[in-house]
Amino acid sequence: MSERRVVIDLEELHREVTEMQLAVERDRNRQNPEQRIVEILDLMRRYMGAVVRANAPRDFSPGLRDDGKQRASLRGHREDCLDNMDERTGLEPLRGKLTSLDCTFVLAGEGEWRLDEQEWEMKLWRALCRWGERGYLMLYDGMGQQEWPKYVQDARVKEWCSEEQEIEYLLFSRIALFIPYDEFPVVNEKDFTLRWRGKTGLIGDNDSFQILKYLMKHRSIHYDQVCMVLCNDGMTTDAIRQAISRMKKRLRAAGCSELADCILPPKSGIIRVEFPPFEATIPVR
Repeated sequence: MSERRVVIDLEELHREVTEMQLAVERDRNRQNPEQRIVEILDLMRRYMGAVVRANAPRDFSPGLRDDGKQRASLRGHREDCLDNMDERTGLEPLRGKLTSLDCTFVLAGEGEWRLDEQEWEMKLWRALCRWGERGYLMLYDGMGQQEWPKYVQDARVKEWCSEEQEIEYLLFSRIALFIPYDEFPVVNEKDFTLRWRGKTGLIGDNDSFQILKYLMKHRSIHYDQVCMVLCNDGMTTDAIRQAISRMKKRLRAAGCSELADCILPPKSGIIRVEFPPFEATIPVR
């Protein structure tokens, strides 16, 4: 009986093991498309904060007549904001990321999954780039000219923020493609209910339902926006808090306590909702 020998090339084996380790590490670090979209949303909100902060220093009074001192204070503040290169808070780094995004940011690493790239590029990425540039130009357009800088009026900033909410809605509609059925809360305006994870809760035809409907679409709402949504300019802060409290009680009564807990306590006049994590299935197109 002849003896068979197997010759192993240790260098080749080492290369194969190294390649396998790298592949495992790439898979471990790879994010799903919905995670990347959430990154974009976080980026947009941090950029909004940077633009608002750069508008004027805290002690600035836009209603006062410009005496030169105010203008110098504003100029120095704007220039300081340009010097902030922190990737989390700096206006320039955040603007650079936003204006350079494209569909490959979401699709990277998903070889079998396809998105309507051309349509999304036209409807969303170009709009996102324009929005990012608009925020910058509101503050620094005409930089170096004698009349620069000027205080950006609140109405113009709010209009810019409203445009951001429209872009957010498009992004969230994409996330819904990856979320398992019933993982994404759905409000029904016909019977004033909310369906989530197989449970349906009656909220009722009231202020709480209108606030909830807005939250499920935009993920955040300011007290001023609550008054606008409810067409009630005279609504007090306490009345808004009571409406939110009733809404959360209705959700808990319907077995949606986890969703109620996702509606965070108001901070700086803003109510936010942060959904719990879920396992997403990437559809193959």
